[in-house]
Amino acid sequence: MPVIIDVSPDLKEALGEKGSKALIELLSQLDVSQRNGYERTLELHLQVMKEFIERRFELSDKKIDQRFEFAEGKNQLALQEGKQYTDQRFTQLEAKMAQCFAEAEVKNEKRFAEAEIKNEKRFAEAEIKNEKRSSDLDKRITEVEARLETKMAQNHASLVKWMFTFYIGTVITITGLLIAYIQLALKP
Repeated sequence: MPVIIDVSPDLKEALGEKGSKALIELLSQLDVSQRNGYERTLELHLQVMKEFIERRFELSDKKIDQRFEFAEGKNQLALQEGKQYTDQRFTQLEAKMAQCFAEAEVKNEKRFAEAEIKNEKRFAEAEIKNEKRSSDLDKRITEVEARLETKMAQNHASLVKWMFTFYIGTVITITGLLIAYIQLALKP
């Protein structure tokens, strides 16, 4: 979402038209940079602003030097006042920039805190869902175990019944064979 930025007339006067446009462009890009890596771009923007301020200081110093060359002996007091005014304006600009960066940092910290809270909430919800799924799975496994145990008990009872039947049949057959063998053996 683009942010509309307006530079005050005093700041435009201090920075010049190019400087104020560069500041607006820089501040407009600040919102985008926050989404793409706040710390890295903040350092880059600080470096750009420092370079910009140094260039402005250099330009200001050049202008002051030109004025000194032009009116070298006549306007010493006026030049000192001009330099003080320029220094005061740059100090004000630095203070405003520091305030803007501090506000942006507070805003980003708030956004990070909100995002962290949202993430924690989402993780908690996901954990609750996983616990519910786990408990449902445990219930299903318990049900399957119970059914399996019931079927195994039924199969065991059936197996014992058949084993007993075959055992009785075998005992009766062996007993019959023994009786027949004894009767045959005892007959002369």
